[in-house]
Amino acid sequence: MRKSVLRPHELNALLLAELRRAPGCEGVAWVGIYVLRRPIRGKNWLAAFFNPGTADKLACAREMPAIEARLQAQYDAIETRPRPARTPRFLGYRNYHRRMPSRLVSDDAPRPRGAASFANLAAIRKLLTPHPKTARDKALLAKRR
Repeated sequence: MRKSVLRPHELNALLLAELRRAPGCEGVAWVGIYVLRRPIRGKNWLAAFFNPGTADKLACAREMPAIEARLQAQYDAIETRPRPARTPRFLGYRNYHRRMPSRLVSDDAPRPRGAASFANLAAIRKLLTPHPKTARDKALLAKRR
């Protein structure tokens, strides 16, 4: 059996009319459906919420699944507007460059070799050794002599 296709606001009106026919649910204010992105067991919409208004909330909650199942067997919802394809989430510059090295320096650029790394070690050693200009370092150097 082929299902009829309705817009979400038409399904809302139909579901509201059916729910108001149920005993104890005459005062329901409104209902809302949710159109699913991917159908579940041949159903592409759900009765998501309702405002009981002056009706009995529990009586309406008991009636809603049966009415929903009956209407889902007869009707499908059509999406009101086409949704754009999802784009991958932007990771931010920090995370992006952490995962993929920057291409600002070309691959064929000369890389520092052994002498440059020893120069860096010498600069670090120079920073870590005490300097006689500060009082604390003067005392430290005096103890070593």
